[in-house]
Amino acid sequence: MRGLTEVLFNLSLLITCTFGLSLTFREWPVRRRIREDALRVGLASASSLLLMVFAFRESGPPPDLHLDFCLVPLVLVAKRYGVGLGALAALPMLLWGFTEEGTQAGIKAAVDVAALLLITGLLRPKYDILMLTARDLWLLPIPFLAVNLVLLASAEGRAVFWQVYLLGLLINAVGLGIAAMILLSRYQLLRVTQAFRTQAHTDPLTSLGNRRQFDADLAALDVGAQLVLLDLDHFKIVNDQYGHAVGDQVLQGVARLLGRDERQQVRAYRIGGEEFALLTDVGSEGRARTWVESLLKEVARQGMTLAGISFPDSNGSLPATLTLSAGLATCRPHETPHDLFRQADEALYLAKTNGRNRLVCSTDVPASAAKKTARTAARTLPKPAQVGGSGAVKGGAASGALGAVKLASLSAAAADDKTLSIQPRFTLWQSLRTTVELLSQRRSMTDTDWSELLRLAIACVDGAEAGSLNMREGREFRLCAVQGYGAALVGLPLSEQSQFLWYGHDRADWQAGKARVINSQELQLVGKQSDALHAAGQTQFFQEAGRRDELQANLCLPVVLNGEVVAHLNLDSFSSVHAFAPEALEVAGLFAQQLAALLQFQQRWRELDLLAELHLHLQTDDGLAAAPAGPLSSGSSPNEPRLEARLTDTALDLLRAHQATLLRYDADLDLLTSRAAAGRDRQLGPAQLPRGQGLAWRALETGQIMRSADLRPKPGLYRPEQVEHDCMMAVPLFGQHHDPLGVLVVTRAANRPFQIVDEHLGLMLASVGSRLLERHAHVADLQEALEAALNTLGVALEVRDFETQGHTQRVRHHAHILGRALNLPPDLLVALRHGAALHDIGKLAIPDAVLLKPGRLTPHERRTMETHAALGSVLAARIPYLHPEAHAVIHSHHERWDGAGYPDRLGGEQIPLLARLFSLCDVYDALVSVRPYKQAMSPEQALEIIREGCGSQFDPALTDLFVRLWETGEIR
Repeated sequence: MRGLTEVLFNLSLLITCTFGLSLTFREWPVRRRIREDALRVGLASASSLLLMVFAFRESGPPPDLHLDFCLVPLVLVAKRYGVGLGALAALPMLLWGFTEEGTQAGIKAAVDVAALLLITGLLRPKYDILMLTARDLWLLPIPFLAVNLVLLASAEGRAVFWQVYLLGLLINAVGLGIAAMILLSRYQLLRVTQAFRTQAHTDPLTSLGNRRQFDADLAALDVGAQLVLLDLDHFKIVNDQYGHAVGDQVLQGVARLLGRDERQQVRAYRIGGEEFALLTDVGSEGRARTWVESLLKEVARQGMTLAGISFPDSNGSLPATLTLSAGLATCRPHETPHDLFRQADEALYLAKTNGRNRLVCSTDVPASAAKKTARTAARTLPKPAQVGGSGAVKGGAASGALGAVKLASLSAAAADDKTLSIQPRFTLWQSLRTTVELLSQRRSMTDTDWSELLRLAIACVDGAEAGSLNMREGREFRLCAVQGYGAALVGLPLSEQSQFLWYGHDRADWQAGKARVINSQELQLVGKQSDALHAAGQTQFFQEAGRRDELQANLCLPVVLNGEVVAHLNLDSFSSVHAFAPEALEVAGLFAQQLAALLQFQQRWRELDLLAELHLHLQTDDGLAAAPAGPLSSGSSPNEPRLEARLTDTALDLLRAHQATLLRYDADLDLLTSRAAAGRDRQLGPAQLPRGQGLAWRALETGQIMRSADLRPKPGLYRPEQVEHDCMMAVPLFGQHHDPLGVLVVTRAANRPFQIVDEHLGLMLASVGSRLLERHAHVADLQEALEAALNTLGVALEVRDFETQGHTQRVRHHAHILGRALNLPPDLLVALRHGAALHDIGKLAIPDAVLLKPGRLTPHERRTMETHAALGSVLAARIPYLHPEAHAVIHSHHERWDGAGYPDRLGGEQIPLLARLFSLCDVYDALVSVRPYKQAMSPEQALEIIREGCGSQFDPALTDLFVRLWETGEIR
């Protein structure tokens, strides 16, 4: 037993050492590096020595029994690094053997090691331990075949040879197999990790590095290396003329040319639609220029054959050749990646605007180019967007297109000029093109879209190194894009007040969309004020993920539509408190214009989505099965409060209001009564408006939407103390025959008066809301009729069965109380009520001789009586609009918890919950009622019988709940 324990300890030591050795492999593919290889050989050598020191030894007649795994690490070293390093790794172990175990043991160890290394060296080219499969396990003992052969040299050794040899061969083979599995698992993990990393950093179409990989490599670019930005000329013509499939083939052909140089000093990336980038370190800018020019000539020479197919240029709409434009910049000392990219971007745009198919270096651009670029862009393109009362964007998509035309005309003029004219840089052009493309796609914007626009803004605005973009969603803002910060920030909600405090200037400037720039000291102050309004836990999150302590300057630009701030563009600098010059504010304003145009478009889509969601959501709630239980009063439905609340919530979001109140018309009292209210600050109290009072009655009497920009001086305003905001809009609701249903009243601050566009939204909302309220009233009438029919049928069953009058009503009432105490959803309460009304409908098929017999039933008669539950389920299936779950009550209310009930002898939780619940109520009422065959019990006696049936006839949990309700007086 001691020997087995020591061998297992030695094996555990081998596993630990091998695992530690495997951790030195940190990347895939594994590369030969002197330091790492030396570390691995050293660890293997130490592992062999350690395994030999803690080996199992049993003294006896020579030779002693000696079992360990010390040779396994030597096989691994010799297989990977060769016999020489394997011998070097074995030296410490051999020295310890000669010193501690004597000359004879040392010689045996040396002979064994030599034989092991010789066999491993001979097999090394064809014997890969880490590639062995389950069928190749027989190969594991091969390196150890010569180990212990030295025992044959003596008579004592020959006597125990087969015992020692076979046992040692087995142990070493097992050890080598386990070590190989550990290393193979590590290799597999590295291989999978590398595959995922490669996928995350590779463009799927071209197999080049993607934008993420490019940003990481650009940040690590050495001084003196070059960045080359390239863009395909006339690529849109290819997509329009031949389709995107051919366009993809062209991109793949260009990618093959860019990536054909396998040297490490040229790395290619696809960073956009038809935009590529190269990072080169070929020695000098002159050599890089020569290499790029040859690349451009090669692309021009191959042209459309890059797609692998030749295309005739029959109609002249397709250029004879496809070409590349390129901009090159060299990384200078102390230059940030953003600055390097901006320089290459400027050069690329100069190449595009001066004839294309050429390379421009940043050294070709005059020193004043950057400042001229921003000023030219600001003069060429419109000012930040504003929206007029009609809701049309002034300077939106149309003005963006106008700016594009102006840029095109300047580009044409530049082509005729022999000098390089300074035009807005390429990234700014890209942003305009992106905006126009998004507008043309007629879809809602995604976070990916906003992130791309934010990236372009950071690339264009001088001094910007990071940024964020948040959008108004209803009554709050949401972070929808970040660059330079943790992606976990995306999606965080932000209150309107917190964003105003972050702006830190006058409210009038904020609502006018005026840009503001503050430095690190002011940032600390506004940050604390803003953070105080964030949700619990967000403040620390913003400090860390938002890199608050690193910020040196922040440019905040509110985006305004209809006099309301709908977004904030934040651009940040980590390097300078003076990062944002006046020119930067002008360029940032161009992006505010584009955001305004897109948000105006986005708002229209959101309005349609809200209306569609209201219609679909409430339409699904109108079904008979969805109505909650409870008594129904004439002219109303228990489902109405939910519908009315949903309507006011939608109005609040759709019209961006502060308060929304629904006033329903009461024809009997000729009043408008408040039925639902929603608002962020507070809800209006209950109100009843007599005819003629307030703006709501004017809207209902005229049949038109009423708007007021200032309510307080208005005469006849009803309950002015409850009006919190200064402007109001009242939207009348009418039925199909123009009968009044009510008025939807919305209010908001005076600086955001309701416009014509809000009236149009109000009309659409009124149309949907009126139809739903009218349909809901119709469904309520149908529900009431169904309830009356079911109750009538239940009473008829009582009369035939001579049951105590009111039995059906009582059990429905008890079941409803028990169901509510159990927190059943409304639709199950409906099913419970329907099932209670018809629980004994099957008795219609039972003969009177059996049903009305006053005495005890015979066994045959009892079997006949017990069929009423199954028969009732069959009859109930023919009743339209009956809740599906009601069938379970009718079919299974005579089942017992112990499985002795009928008709299916179900037990425990196999019995439907509603049937278990109703069974308690039915039995209790039967016990306290007079029947032809028995007298009524007292409630106390009936409750005692209910208690006795707990766990046998009734569900224990439901029984306890029933008893508690009885004791509190809710059930009697």
